[in-house]
Amino acid sequence: MHARKAPYHYGWDWGPRYVTSGIWRPVFLRAWNKLELKDAWIKQQQLTDASATLEASLTIDVQQSGAYTAVVHSGNKAFTAQKLQASLQAGAQKLSIPFTIRQPKRWWPNGLGEQHLYPVTVSILHGKDTVQQMTRRVGLRTVEVVNAPDKDGTAFFVKVNGKPVFMKGANYIPSDNFLPRVTDDRYHKMFQDMEISHFNMIRIWGGGIYENDIFYDLADEKGILVWQDFMFACTLYPSDPAFLAQVKEETAYNIRRLRNHPSLALWCGNNEIGVAIKNWGWKDGYAYSDAQWAAMLKGYETLFHELLRDEVAAHDPGRFYLPSSPISNWGRPEDFKHGDNHYWGIWHGMEWFEAFTTHVPRFMSEFGFQSFPDVHTVRRFADSSQWDIHSYVMQAHQKSFTRGNAAIQTYMDHYYHRPKDFAGFLYMSQVLQAEGIKIGLEAHRRNMPYCMGTLYWQLNDTWPGASWSSIDYFGRWKALQYFAQKAFTPLLVSIAEEEGQVRAYVVNDAWKDESVKLELTLMDMEGKVIHKFDENLTAGANASKVVWKMDRSALLAGADPGKVILYAKVLNERQTLSDNVFYFVAPENWHFPRRISG
Repeated sequence: MHARKAPYHYGWDWGPRYVTSGIWRPVFLRAWNKLELKDAWIKQQQLTDASATLEASLTIDVQQSGAYTAVVHSGNKAFTAQKLQASLQAGAQKLSIPFTIRQPKRWWPNGLGEQHLYPVTVSILHGKDTVQQMTRRVGLRTVEVVNAPDKDGTAFFVKVNGKPVFMKGANYIPSDNFLPRVTDDRYHKMFQDMEISHFNMIRIWGGGIYENDIFYDLADEKGILVWQDFMFACTLYPSDPAFLAQVKEETAYNIRRLRNHPSLALWCGNNEIGVAIKNWGWKDGYAYSDAQWAAMLKGYETLFHELLRDEVAAHDPGRFYLPSSPISNWGRPEDFKHGDNHYWGIWHGMEWFEAFTTHVPRFMSEFGFQSFPDVHTVRRFADSSQWDIHSYVMQAHQKSFTRGNAAIQTYMDHYYHRPKDFAGFLYMSQVLQAEGIKIGLEAHRRNMPYCMGTLYWQLNDTWPGASWSSIDYFGRWKALQYFAQKAFTPLLVSIAEEEGQVRAYVVNDAWKDESVKLELTLMDMEGKVIHKFDENLTAGANASKVVWKMDRSALLAGADPGKVILYAKVLNERQTLSDNVFYFVAPENWHFPRRISG
């Protein structure tokens, strides 16, 4: 915690300990003689359908005093160029140039509209010579994080352009233990995967790095809002003057670097330190004295409730700042009424997947379950002599020492019959993960607007091994990524058993009603139709609603629950918008017909 380098390099429960050292981003020399344009911050002042009022706030280091002209213009002539002539003295200077965009096109999250970006170029001229130039891409939108008391507790949701949007996405960790290996192509592939999986948010977790510029550029282009943690996670940090001074410089630099991006939704001080102080037993576990503990808590307040808060207010005013995620712990029912939550009752608490339906928070910012990569990826680090989860190599690639392979095996034995071979085990671990997390993803969406976001842990890997990822180190989709893509579809049909009834929900992300047809088919495992239900209905705008229900016993009408399924489908006039399968019992209790050839 004393070294300001990526915390995950020291090891985490999904990756190895490789403590790297050295220059890992490009180094270059920049020279100037008259002045340096250090920063161009394009501040959105007001946004309406008629016009957008903006201000180019320029930070300049003047070496040669004189008369200069600052020009703000657009390469595609989206607005009238504005000029400011000024006599600048040597030293640090700030200039502000207002400008207006008429009939602005708004920037929208993925799935809700276009990600329109305006090129805005700032040029500094001395006479007729252009001394320096800088271009920004500006997305016009409003983003508001609402975290306030309401009738159910304390809300936590995101409003974009004045409207509440259910956040769908995942947590992101660095893409490699050795960061220079991460190519632009890998970033492009990852954002394409997020886009086609209907993501609209990605959380950059606080144990990694402030990502490369290309990450945020692609988020702008694809409509993926960024929840940006500052790089602090899972421990108490120093608070001496030298450390705080270093953090202040680091923080100011990254805020100024990222604040122009329309995808940037919020800043978060740290990952899980707030709940850890209250619930993880650090004081007694490490035998701190009362005086030591009090000093550490004061340091925590100074760093996360003062310094980082004040830096955001100074350099990115108006952007939401959250001192620590989650706001509430997951141990008590009351915790699920307030703010964002990291629910680890499944996996760390060894609760069954069904708990996802009863433990629904206001915003789920972390939850997950492990699986193995498929056999093609395992072959890259283990030959066939190691094809056993208890082998040396497979154990070395499992970093969740407290649960790990034993947890996967326990859950698999609870829900499924044990696979007959190693390849089957790898495959079934992914099915187990996907089916389990699907329960959570759909429960969160069904419970909107009480719950207004679901970010599962985790999207990607730093190396090949067992982890909570939905896409493995080599970019291969696990089953979970396919299930997330389906669970995040803009119009979702989801079946749940509640209070003795089987209920069909239709969840609609769009801000307009949709006329659809619901088809429900009860069939046996051979595909024979037992009952069929059709209903025309309206899927309400930006809402979740029960559109059909029936007592479980009446629906089954004596049929063996292990031999039937309920297949649901929602269609419009042109296509199937969503389909889903409801099982009446766990897979372990399914009864498949025996096929006899010939």
